[in-house]
Amino acid sequence: MKLLNPLLLVALYVQAAAIGAETPRADELLAKAQATARTEHKAVFVYFVASWCGWCQRLDSFLERDDVKRVWAKHFVPLRLVVHESNEKQALENSGASALLKRFGGPPELPYMVFLDPEGTVLADSRRPSSAGGGSRENIGFPVQPVEVEWFLGMLKGAAPQMAESDLKTVETVLRNQKPDL
Repeated sequence: MKLLNPLLLVALYVQAAAIGAETPRADELLAKAQATARTEHKAVFVYFVASWCGWCQRLDSFLERDDVKRVWAKHFVPLRLVVHESNEKQALENSGASALLKRFGGPPELPYMVFLDPEGTVLADSRRPSSAGGGSRENIGFPVQPVEVEWFLGMLKGAAPQMAESDLKTVETVLRNQKPDL
């Protein structure tokens, strides 16, 4: 089954909003992604974004790279959910996405990422132990800093333990060679 790329989905959401149609409900999209993951023996990669979020845009660009897209296609079923939009852009939001963000332990900072098995069990998420300690966790957002990249690579290993070292290296190389500023 071929999935639409995230940028095309955004374009479709914008077009649907413009003609008064609703964006797809988050729970329906999640159910479809889980069904696909079950059939294809993959993990679901859920990522929460907003149109105003520069780091979310960087995540979208990262996932659209041909080399990264090939790795994702082998191991994950991506699910992009829009949350936290301003009043004038509410039509972009997926109804119920904020509830899913909360259910998966997501913070208010975006992007937030979570990997699920096909049954919905969390395999890994983008909250790492806080440098402040005390058991608190902080969202890495889009991984740029070395500690964030390490956490993200660990997320991939946890979500797709069968991932070939060459695929992991592809993702690592892209992340480590990017510019750290927005």
